[in-house]
Amino acid sequence: MAEHNLDWSVPLSTFTVSRGYTYHYKYVPPTPAATAANKPILLFLHGFPEQPEVWSVTAATLHARHGNGVLLPYLLGYVPTSSPVDPAEYTLVSQVGDLSEVLAHERIATVLPIGRDWGSPLSSRFPLLLPTSTVVGCVLACVQYMQPSALPRDLKDTDRWIADTRAGYGLDFDNCNYFRFFETDEATEVWNADVAATLLITSQHFYTLAYEGNKLRDAIRAAGSAATGKPTAVPPPLAPLVRRWITNGGFHTPLNWFRAVCRGYQFAAEKAALGGGAEGKWKETIEVPTFFYGGRNDKTWPPTVLEVTRSHIPDLETGVLEKSGHAIYRDDPLGEVELLEAWLVKKGFV
Repeated sequence: MAEHNLDWSVPLSTFTVSRGYTYHYKYVPPTPAATAANKPILLFLHGFPEQPEVWSVTAATLHARHGNGVLLPYLLGYVPTSSPVDPAEYTLVSQVGDLSEVLAHERIATVLPIGRDWGSPLSSRFPLLLPTSTVVGCVLACVQYMQPSALPRDLKDTDRWIADTRAGYGLDFDNCNYFRFFETDEATEVWNADVAATLLITSQHFYTLAYEGNKLRDAIRAAGSAATGKPTAVPPPLAPLVRRWITNGGFHTPLNWFRAVCRGYQFAAEKAALGGGAEGKWKETIEVPTFFYGGRNDKTWPPTVLEVTRSHIPDLETGVLEKSGHAIYRDDPLGEVELLEAWLVKKGFV
């Protein structure tokens, strides 16, 4: 299969939403044929600690083959998009609101969100918060459906949520233990002390360090100390990411996505938007066709279909990339295109 890529050298589009934040994004409009056929715009949502460029091959290939418009935003907290320091600003409810204003600005009537890692929970909130006439489908990659009513109520409740997540996957380790570290203000200091060392440790040793106590934090600290006075050697694929993070001021605001969950801001916002008021009946069922896929070797978020995902998504199909771990964009980008394209074609979205 021929590999396509987007041209990131041209200026990005920008739009300031009603909350006062300016989003920067790449938008390639649909072809006339795709417009005439009412094909949805594909909205690609990146994860942590990523940039929208991780979707570049997938988005460009689908646009070249099928003509759908593609929109790839730098999400909140990721420079050059606005990066507020208050974690309360990072609720998924608020970000769906922001991005729906971007869609309206671009006169986009129908959209299909496709999210990986943190982009996956964000993707799942579009069909919960917007009408099905606007959101026609949904794709969750690498991270399964996070049930709104199950999120931590506050910092003390985070341990309960981590234990429930572990039990849901049937694991013998706390796959979300790293949330405890990423939530802290200390995490900013540790991650920013040596960006190259941080990215090297998390990309190569995450699975062996993230699930128990403070092993991940201590390893990053040790790597940073060892690298003092000399640059940390990183594999070539990580070099552009290292330069970008150094230039863009480090990791404090991207880590706010974790703080918003652990400190209860996500739960409060979702209870207000989806909690059903006095009746207490949550709106948690995704009513549009949904595709979940992950990497066979992803230990943090195994691709096994969880009951909570299946029970809240009636029209759910799944896929597994056998050669991939969590970082699919590095492990098997062309395999991802083929897997995703097959579902989009089957459902008539491309």
